Amino acid sequence: MNSVKRKQRKLTAWILSSICFCSALLGSMIYRNTEVCVKAAETLSTDEVFYQTQLKDMLGRAKGFGVFAQTLHIKSDFESNFAVNIFDGNEQGVGNTAGTYTNTGGICYVGEEIQSTMKARSPIDQIILGFSVTKQGNHYYNSNNERVINADNSPNVKVLEKKDYLDVTGVKNGINQEFMGKKAEKDSAGVKYRYDDQKIISIDVQKCKESVCYVSMSAEQLNSLETDKLEILKNNGQIVIVNVTDCNRDITFRQYRINGKTTVQPDITMTDSVYWNFTGCTKKITLSGICGVVVAPEASVSIAATVSGRIIAAQVENPGGELHFIATDLKSSIDEGEVYLNKYAVENDDGTWTLNMEVYQTETICTINNMITNKEKIKQDAVLKDFVADSFVFAGSQADVKAYTYSCTGKNLGELTWETHGTDITNSLEIKVTGNALEVRGYDYQKNVVTVEDEAKGAKLVVSVNIQRNPVTYGGNGIPTNTGESGIYDEDGTPIEKFPIPEVNVPILYGITSQNQSIYLTEDTNTSNLAELAAVTKDMYERPVNVRGIPDGVNNRYVDIEYQVKDVDGKVVHTENIEAGTTLGHSPYDFPLEFLKDNTEYYFSAKVTANKTAVQGFTSAADVECKAKGTIYVFKPVLSFDDTVIFLGDNTDLNDRIKSVEWKCSDVSAKKPEHEAPALKYEYAQMEKKENQVLINPISSQGDDANSVTVSPEKALNVQLTEVYGNGRAIKQYSVLNPSVCSSMEQDHMEGRLFTIHVVTGQLQINKTIDRVYTNIQQIHSNETFVYKIQQYSVREDGSKGELAAVFYQTLGFDANADKKSASAVISGLKRGYYTVTEETQASLKYRLSRKADNYGNPEEKAGTELYIGRIIGTNQDMEYERAEYYGLEQKTSYETAAVGNPAVVDYENVWNDWSILSDSAVAVNRFIK
Repeated sequence: MNSVKRKQRKLTAWILSSICFCSALLGSMIYRNTEVCVKAAETLSTDEVFYQTQLKDMLGRAKGFGVFAQTLHIKSDFESNFAVNIFDGNEQGVGNTAGTYTNTGGICYVGEEIQSTMKARSPIDQIILGFSVTKQGNHYYNSNNERVINADNSPNVKVLEKKDYLDVTGVKNGINQEFMGKKAEKDSAGVKYRYDDQKIISIDVQKCKESVCYVSMSAEQLNSLETDKLEILKNNGQIVIVNVTDCNRDITFRQYRINGKTTVQPDITMTDSVYWNFTGCTKKITLSGICGVVVAPEASVSIAATVSGRIIAAQVENPGGELHFIATDLKSSIDEGEVYLNKYAVENDDGTWTLNMEVYQTETICTINNMITNKEKIKQDAVLKDFVADSFVFAGSQADVKAYTYSCTGKNLGELTWETHGTDITNSLEIKVTGNALEVRGYDYQKNVVTVEDEAKGAKLVVSVNIQRNPVTYGGNGIPTNTGESGIYDEDGTPIEKFPIPEVNVPILYGITSQNQSIYLTEDTNTSNLAELAAVTKDMYERPVNVRGIPDGVNNRYVDIEYQVKDVDGKVVHTENIEAGTTLGHSPYDFPLEFLKDNTEYYFSAKVTANKTAVQGFTSAADVECKAKGTIYVFKPVLSFDDTVIFLGDNTDLNDRIKSVEWKCSDVSAKKPEHEAPALKYEYAQMEKKENQVLINPISSQGDDANSVTVSPEKALNVQLTEVYGNGRAIKQYSVLNPSVCSSMEQDHMEGRLFTIHVVTGQLQINKTIDRVYTNIQQIHSNETFVYKIQQYSVREDGSKGELAAVFYQTLGFDANADKKSASAVISGLKRGYYTVTEETQASLKYRLSRKADNYGNPEEKAGTELYIGRIIGTNQDMEYERAEYYGLEQKTSYETAAVGNPAVVDYENVWNDWSILSDSAVAVNRFIK
């Protein structure tokens, strides 16, 4: 017979013949036995005691955890505690809310590393770490300053550093060895299998004589099962260990049934009585809706749909399901526990609740040796600690806390009885209230121990304190009054016993008032530029209890809220449902643009409903509906810009035309939003009128800066400006407009954002004067042509002379024997640049250059060199427009409202040389390159 069978038979015999039930909390019977005296569990059946004992023997320290693994990856809500070396939290809530705890049910342990944040829920009592963290508020950071724990929803959790608390790897290896031995067990006698199409659909162990029965299934058989197609039939108080063989493949394990009941909704006897032995399996095991103890120390386990029980594995993840750790506290059934704590709440007429905390300790006397067990469990210096949950605060002052003793008067049908009126001992105790924490010291628990015998004696301590709702709490049904930390502690802070947690109904207090709000108009209310709507939200959630705030996952923990926004016609434009305990991560009314294009009246309503069933004995929380009306004032951008002038060849940034942006509302009494206006970007298009249409040609952005649009037009450019927000969508865009059918708004929008880039060009004039003409008809004369070389140089950004850009030629001619002593050439349409004019004297030997000058003030020797055509020399402030004055400006009347200036002029004078036939010049080529 194996050790488990021997233990079971021994335990069964012990339970049936040797248990003496000493006093139990709230209604246990008193029994005597002449051999041994042990206090049994108040709530556990004999079967449950057996299940719990087997769990402890088989799993050791892993018994108290829903997950026991090397690595745990949380990918959705997680309803269990755990002990792992590496934890990956992904900001998902963790903590058992589905059932009661084992001895360590409120503890989560991470031995080596938290890879992403653990988000703790209030049921967690302690988080024990094998590495150091630092605390900042309710958040904890590792040595790399990475946040590893978010305890906003569990502010009273204790985070402790105990490097040697638990050897996960060692315990897991021990379990692996233990269950490898169990896998060698043959099927128990009496097991019956039923097949359908070669698939096992029923395993019946009711005929097995042993309390621990072994059965087997291959991985292929298990993987081929359809949902609910497998049933295990067993007796109460019977454990089934299923050895999964040949598991060299991935397995999907679907929900099954135990004695007709589906594993999707199990009870404690189901989760603790079936073990699935996957030792030796190293592949992936996917669990979907099953219950039981899954032992797979070398495998990767994935939870696809809710699983109940325990998992021992190398790696665990839950991409699509929760793990419910459903287990009963066995502490009082296997240990000597003589400390009794009770706590209950009473509803008062003034809206407060009285919390009564009862504490007493029994001493057990057995007839053989009058042995008193664990009499020193609560020492005289023990501390009663009460931590009120964040939904409540203490009412009154420290002086309002009262303490009484009630003497034990005996027992009735096994239950202890107490005197009706207690003795006030408040002044003899040290009572301290700090925030939401109460401490009571100085009570002599040993002196008042209750002796469990026919003439019971001793006393219990009762501490009463009033609490009232925290103003930030919306209310609801079934709200816990205290955290799980409340209880009796040794002086060094070690907990001895914990109080049960009463739940009460709290009336819902929630109202909304509406204030007129101002926002900056934007295209998409989900963009980062719309922080103003969050400000609107905060002000609109104003409750009539002098506290403002939006649902933050704590104040709305016990209520569901439905918000609605309606327009003036009663049409619902937005609905938002905030489930209890969730935060409002965005605006509850994302107004569309067509709703917020101008000042807008709206109607805002909220319905607040308790999400839990009412607790009997307390006034139920009634639903609350509230409404409010307000106006959102919309501020739109008003841009200031004007026409400008550039020189041909210049680049200009269209954004430079914008002088200012002012946000205005049509209602001048509206208050401008307090926060910074959203940043604007702009789009530009060339506007051309053709017949009855306005053609729009988009101007593309240039360069790396998306808000920089540089153009180099060759003629006047009419530009349409459009504002664009950060999401890249414009307020209004146009393709083709017909002025005869456009609305006034569209016309105003178009015309009000139209400006012109005037393009001006340069002009160079070359003047030639000679001292005499051809008059001697006795000599042969040809026409005389003077040739001028013109060099154009670029202009650098700092205005200095740049590289040679172009070379062209200009000629001036004099007809032979004509009466003409002067000539001029005008070169127009020039770009900005430095120009040098040089007379090619070798082309006109008949004349000698005697003098040259220009209108730039250069000395004679430099005349005609580095003529900066396009350099601005000033503006005329007296004109209707600020007109730029330029050197070398082309003379055109179209510039009168934009620019003034004179052309660049170079004068050349030549004198007659002695004539010879060789000194006549031929016709020179005129090359003019622009």
